[in-house]
Amino acid sequence: MMTHVEGEKIRPYINSGLLVTRPERSLLRAWCDAFLEAYQEPAFREFYQQDKRYAIFIHQAILSGVILSMLATEEMQELPQTYNYPLHLHTEDITGNRPSGLEELVTVRHEGFYKDPDWSKKMPAGEPIKQWIA
Repeated sequence: MMTHVEGEKIRPYINSGLLVTRPERSLLRAWCDAFLEAYQEPAFREFYQQDKRYAIFIHQAILSGVILSMLATEEMQELPQTYNYPLHLHTEDITGNRPSGLEELVTVRHEGFYKDPDWSKKMPAGEPIKQWIA
């Protein structure tokens, strides 16, 4: 897998923000069960204290483990970079895949992007899309 913003190759890390799955595989149920079992483990409490992001993102680490344990590689398909693009990190995107605007993307993540009062000035998009969103 390649990261969106830095373009670095990483081990599989499934972002829970956008999943396509077959219900009969029960991946989401298995993820829920594994999360509920692991999150409160006493051994993880010390781990969470090392960095608050560990407690925030453990759900995605568990999701990745569940998917990798339940599916064969040929059953998985990574979506193109135009899906689930991290809009809130657009200014940090140093890859050659950095879109010039939202018009080039299929779906975006926008975690906290709209909390900034000047979000519309910073949004990489044409006026029609900005007006539609506003």
